[in-house]
Amino acid sequence: MESVVVVHGDPETREEYASWLHEAGYRVQTCGGPEAPDFYCPVLKYCGCPSCEASDVMVYDPALTSQREHPASERIIYRLREWYPDKPIVVVNRGSFAPELHRLLDSDSGVTTLADPTPESVRQAVREAVDSMRAIG
Repeated sequence: MESVVVVHGDPETREEYASWLHEAGYRVQTCGGPEAPDFYCPVLKYCGCPSCEASDVMVYDPALTSQREHPASERIIYRLREWYPDKPIVVVNRGSFAPELHRLLDSDSGVTTLADPTPESVRQAVREAVDSMRAIG
């Protein structure tokens, strides 16, 4: 059984995503992501991410405006790709990422962007990420 870590700043939405994936048969961990005022995340401190290490796929939704506009969100995605280049990441993109980040997301086959997080679209994006991981490994 594949495992997924869901990162979302809003506890209700985070648990909603987790329940969608759990219903689809995934083991799911959750994380609240970086929080104001310091936006701490172990990935930004070059420590790696225990939750990411223990999962097969990551769903990252920098849903809070303060996270999307804060450079931490962009740096987190860059650092995750440095630390875990073979780990698929589904990034929810609500249209506010910097152009540089769009270039990374568009050029990295390990990153899937998802604009409309619905139960089926989240499950499908994770399923495709798992399938791509299996094809490589």
